[in-house]
Amino acid sequence: MKKEFGFIIIFISTLLTYGQSNEELEFHEDSIVLKDGGVYRILLSRYHSKEHNGHRVSLTFSHDLKNGGSLIDAFEFDKDPIAGCRPELLDYNGDGYLDYSFVSAVAARGANEIRTILLYNPQNSRFYHLKNSDHYPNLIYNSKLKCMDSWAFHGGTTQYFLELNDDSLTVTHSIDIRGTERILSKVEQGKYIELRTDTIEDVGFIRYSSFNPFEE
Repeated sequence: MKKEFGFIIIFISTLLTYGQSNEELEFHEDSIVLKDGGVYRILLSRYHSKEHNGHRVSLTFSHDLKNGGSLIDAFEFDKDPIAGCRPELLDYNGDGYLDYSFVSAVAARGANEIRTILLYNPQNSRFYHLKNSDHYPNLIYNSKLKCMDSWAFHGGTTQYFLELNDDSLTVTHSIDIRGTERILSKVEQGKYIELRTDTIEDVGFIRYSSFNPFEE
């Protein structure tokens, strides 16, 4: 009972920083049962911040420890005013643990869904912010290539294959589709180097599971 009370007090104190002068627009509560039997409680609040003149998201993570204490982490993020948060629990990096994400923005008439992602670190039982996850729309874990990949819509499409380095993503390869032209590139030190260009049938939008060889 004391543990839950302490968590509620800390979360309320977080809300009080904006509760009296800002309007809460959305609230979500989730929980994750960890492999060691522990439970992570996650509270998300989206609100209109008068101080920032825009929408913000407040996230609070709470995990009770075996010694009777608790880990509590709080995060604040900017949020576009268009889409709802639609939080999800998914394994984004293929380590077998659930991670947490919410929609922070949408673009291309809703085709590009931008998510803020917090990855779970089993070594210290805490979540950490994947800092540039909002640079890459429609992120998923690619189990065939064992990497994350992003699919961006514009005049055509670009698929980015990404490796995780600490708390950030780095592009290793990309596939650009421009009408019937398909361009495979590798990325070295931030520079895109074309490896192959070929012509394909215009059969609509294709998301590839592999690029050597190309597989859908």
